[in-house]
Amino acid sequence: MATITCAHCGGMFQIQLTMGTTGRGSRGYQHSSSHGCGKMTNVEVHNGQIVKTWKG
Repeated sequence: MATITCAHCGGMFQIQLTMGTTGRGSRGYQHSSSHGCGKMTNVEVHNGQIVKTWKG
């Protein structure tokens, strides 16, 4: 699990990183509409570490 900041509303939420621990990848995570703004935040991961987030 990792905690990120929503790129839209600034709220914090937890995500389950589904990308591997080696290499680089990215995907979007939704800030749950029941506890957040419901919008997507894209997350880039490199070797298991979050390196960048941006509006989805």
